[in-house]
Amino acid sequence: MREHLSEEQLKDWILGQAGSAATQHLEACATCRREAEELKQALDGFHDSIHGMAENYRLRWQPPVEPERAVWSQLMAQRWAYAVALAAILVVSVALLRFDHRPRPHPAAQALSESEVLMQIQADVSEDVPSALEPGELLLAAGEQPPPPAKPAGKAPKSSPR
Repeated sequence: MREHLSEEQLKDWILGQAGSAATQHLEACATCRREAEELKQALDGFHDSIHGMAENYRLRWQPPVEPERAVWSQLMAQRWAYAVALAAILVVSVALLRFDHRPRPHPAAQALSESEVLMQIQADVSEDVPSALEPGELLLAAGEQPPPPAKPAGKAPKSSPR
């Protein structure tokens, strides 16, 4: 009779990595087959106990969530997000309206009557003439007509048909 399988060969058979020689030996040898089955049962028991402990931990430390309650909590979270966004928009709007930086009329200007406003406008209009318009002002003061505008240099005058 041949020698029995080593622990390494039994491990490979349990993991599904054994060769055909190990599989044939297990079919023929009752001692190795019994030892392989005992090892497989021990590993299966270990697997089951680990999963059982994990399930107990989950049940103990994580209370079950009712489906309706989970949906409700999601809806409430969305409502809170919308409420916060709306409040932020409201605060910004109030701040913009409250701190408006448009120029306001001077308090003394508000007290002026219509005639005083017109006199102030007349004074502003009749003030100095811009430097570009000074030659025209001099001509108007002398009573002369300004010269006609010069014709463009590139065009010849049209001759009249005879």
